[in-house]
Amino acid sequence: MISYPHEVKNFKEYFKRFTNSQQLDIQFGTMVETPSSALLIEQIYKHADFARIGPGDLSQFTLTTLRENIDPGNFSGNILNPAVIKLIRMVVKTSIKLKKR
Repeated sequence: MISYPHEVKNFKEYFKRFTNSQQLDIQFGTMVETPSSALLIEQIYKHADFARIGPGDLSQFTLTTLRENIDPGNFSGNILNPAVIKLIRMVVKTSIKLKKR
């Protein structure tokens, strides 16, 4: 779970340094699970090859609702909140614009 672009950059540098994988063709992705990562997705894509959306965590952090306070039968309904949908839409539009998956 990341929130800022530098976290992806730092991880890539750390991974390459400690695995000696400078020559390997490895793609680095990120999970968009926080509002800040959704809002900063264009900057994150400067360091990430792809992104995946974690709607449960994104909902939890956007709505400031603890998982234990969400009825399991209603949990998936929380991703339909307009604020969460707006963040997901931002990530998808940026991904399409930058042709990232």
